[in-house]
Amino acid sequence: MNAKTAEQAASGEDLKWTMTRIAKDGAKKRKESWDFDLAELTAGYSRPFLLAIKDALIGRRDRGVSLVTVANDYGNLRPLLRRCQQAAIMAAKVAQIDLGFLAALETIKEDISNDALECLRRLYKLNRTNEAIFSSELRPEDFPLKGSAVGTKGEAIKRILSQALSREVMVHVLTTVEEAYEARQLDIGQYAFSLLAFQVYFRPASYRKLRLMDLIPDKNEKTGEVTWFVNMCPAKTRVDNPERLAIKITSDLGEMLKLQQESVIQRYGHLVPYEDIGQLALFPARRLKCDGTWFSKFANQNHGMLKGSSAFAGSYLVPIERLVRRKLSFNALRHTVGTQLALTGLSASRISAVLMHANDETCQQYVDLFFKGILDRISDAMQPSFDEHYPAYKVVMDRTISKHDPIPREKAIVSEDLETGRREVTAECGRQSLCNYAPLACYHCNKFRPCWDADHTINLDVVNREIADFEGQGLAMQHEVKKYKHVRNSIRVVINICELKAQAERQGADA
Repeated sequence: MNAKTAEQAASGEDLKWTMTRIAKDGAKKRKESWDFDLAELTAGYSRPFLLAIKDALIGRRDRGVSLVTVANDYGNLRPLLRRCQQAAIMAAKVAQIDLGFLAALETIKEDISNDALECLRRLYKLNRTNEAIFSSELRPEDFPLKGSAVGTKGEAIKRILSQALSREVMVHVLTTVEEAYEARQLDIGQYAFSLLAFQVYFRPASYRKLRLMDLIPDKNEKTGEVTWFVNMCPAKTRVDNPERLAIKITSDLGEMLKLQQESVIQRYGHLVPYEDIGQLALFPARRLKCDGTWFSKFANQNHGMLKGSSAFAGSYLVPIERLVRRKLSFNALRHTVGTQLALTGLSASRISAVLMHANDETCQQYVDLFFKGILDRISDAMQPSFDEHYPAYKVVMDRTISKHDPIPREKAIVSEDLETGRREVTAECGRQSLCNYAPLACYHCNKFRPCWDADHTINLDVVNREIADFEGQGLAMQHEVKKYKHVRNSIRVVINICELKAQAERQGADA
């Protein structure tokens, strides 16, 4: 060991390192860095062991794993090793994880997150021949995990059911958010984000990376009709620098995001050169210093972009959670659409394609663990108990249908816009015969079976005109405005689910 190496070892500097990557977004490049530090663990672990852990983490990156995933692994491993060190589970410094270490870990596993325990076992699977870290006598089943009375599959079902929202709840959230926006309890950025999040179910990194230039109107020169798209970066686990995808959105969402564009330019446009206006974050950091610049150094260096998912959620999702008084994590929204798509009959691979999963494993839970394992066993006798314990699935139990399916004439729900002449069968009524309030009242009826490939914007346009008409008639008609806004959100939710189903069907046809 030379003098410099000895000095680094004495100070622990050899156990501290920084990993960087160049984040690419089209022609734009940005340097991102993560700091790592295992020096605090030298009281409980030998230096060769910790250096081998360091090399294993760096090795994951060298094998093409995304830097975010490596940082997440580090964020799970270090607390686990630190807790073992604090508990002094071994008499001497740990030089290798062996059966004795794992037996001692078993005694304190309740104080450690299951994510960390699973991360340690995953590290073993990836490095089982590395005897600088693991004893050769170990097997995967030797690694302790927290047990569950209902097992791994049961826990997956519980987690999904506890977070997913029914269509009824989704409508309630959208209506509450809309009322708060009109009462100026939420600003246009938070409102526009809520509409986008309930229509395009991506991970938080995808929303925070949206730029003003990513909202694209496509105008048909013959008809004058505008189709809206957002170019979203589909953040995927273990994938660096994915290509942006053009995602079609509804016209009313496109118009709202256009207003958000204008609001961002008005408030933050002075912070970037004129030629970089399009690079401004569509949902930027919100806190500004007295001099008009952002508090966040990262935001100032990256056209207002928030640095991480937690910061983004704090600015845009948490205010909505507080308003509706329920948990609305990004995972909850993705569980919502995953289960809704499973109810429409999509396979795990189709759902995986829509939600941009790196593999089908999670989506298989929606289909196999939930749909086949639970729904198929529900009888009429069990239904009241199911409604009580799993209210997320109280409203929609039937699959969507296609407009090309044979629908009895007396049950066909026909939507018509007298102003434009558009007319189409958009759903089937599950009752014996149609009620007098079809089609608008159908969207929050539990007997409603929407056609996933029909154009439900017919009804959305009709409702928008009704709202505009009643709003122009003053306070006396505000109760009608409120009623039609609730109907509008019911239609929006159905449109969103049907569009995702259609997207999956198109991807299946292209495969």
